[in-house]
Amino acid sequence: HLGISGKYKQNKEGRLFFYNGDQRQQSLFGNTVIQPGTWNHVVFMRDGQKILVYLNGNPTPEISGEAQPGYETGISEVIIAGRNDNFSNFQGQLGAVALFNRVLTLQEVQKHFQAGKLEKDQLAHAEYVTSILESDPLSCWPLRTDNPNLSQAVDITENKNNGVYEGRQVTDPKKLTPWQRYCQALLCSNEMMFVD
Repeated sequence: HLGISGKYKQNKEGRLFFYNGDQRQQSLFGNTVIQPGTWNHVVFMRDGQKILVYLNGNPTPEISGEAQPGYETGISEVIIAGRNDNFSNFQGQLGAVALFNRVLTLQEVQKHFQAGKLEKDQLAHAEYVTSILESDPLSCWPLRTDNPNLSQAVDITENKNNGVYEGRQVTDPKKLTPWQRYCQALLCSNEMMFVD
């Protein structure tokens, strides 16, 4: 698990933390307090038992340590922004999520961060996703462009490891109203729309 710590651990509130599950119960904490309402770039890497978490392109890892895997080998399901028991789910927005089957280099981490241009709490989403795709991810889900009326999180790599938004009903895109299709087209083209 990678998340933002709540009030359960004294002096750790608002910091990134890693937890390898209820069976192993090992925790690692970051030092930077994540301010509410801000975009942040987080990279979590596991190489065997080694854990590294980078925050906002900083070359010094926010979290560095070792922890045994808290899952069986061969697990094929990834849960993003929540837990399988819905305890303490993430509340906020995710711009994009990418999954790699290798450890990224520090140069790649910094390149991805710089492509996102996190300035004044804005995200250059298209440039960021392009940068991710150049690093050949196993999967990439550009979540900010997904239609909120559909239940599928679309993987834009050739692997097509599409995900499912929990709690959304499956909707046939052909049954959307013309207005919904128009809004989806605007959203996917990364344009802005104002309706008064």
